[in-house]
Amino acid sequence: MGEVPELSEGEIEVGYGPERMWRQMTKHIWDEVRMRPGTLAFQPSTADAGMPSFSRETKVTAQASRDWHQKNARSASLAVWPIATSDVEDTGLRIVDDEDAALPQGEKRAPGHAYIDYRGTSNATRRDVRAKLLRRALQYQEEPTTDSGFVPLEERDEEAS
Repeated sequence: MGEVPELSEGEIEVGYGPERMWRQMTKHIWDEVRMRPGTLAFQPSTADAGMPSFSRETKVTAQASRDWHQKNARSASLAVWPIATSDVEDTGLRIVDDEDAALPQGEKRAPGHAYIDYRGTSNATRRDVRAKLLRRALQYQEEPTTDSGFVPLEERDEEAS
């Protein structure tokens, strides 16, 4: 594994245990055939810069997490799937709560936001970690939520968000 970057101001490392973390399943990480998370669901996309997003169970419910996503994200959430912080511990990576970290102007961050820190990892490590986390998520199964309806970017009222 490469060098792990230092945390920024406002970021804290999350302890490991039974706390669940909610992952929003969007079209690009969803397996349409099997109707479940796809093989890439628990690894960062290029846009994530090594830091895929989750929401912490101790700070927000799965439903509230999905509702926020549907009103604020670039793509719709099809479902919410959990993993436990202890599942991440088993991979050797860390979880970072960045809810209180500074954001670039005009950017938003979900309530209870955290990320799994893949920065400095090799492609082989990413494949191994994503496979382990997907297996665990499939054991837990989908967290029941109701779709409040995705609000497309062009229909959003900036004042309301």
